[in-house]
Amino acid sequence: MNPFKPVVALCRHIEQRFVPWPLLLIIVLTIAALLFGYLAP
Repeated sequence: MNPFKPVVALCRHIEQRFVPWPLLLIIVLTIAALLFGYLAP
């Protein structure tokens, strides 16, 4: 069983209800950049 399947399904469910994918992608990339900047020395 693919462990990511529920996550993908949830993301699609959320996307259909609230957020278009490009906006979601921008949010994820922003969070990743902030975390990387925070964790990097």
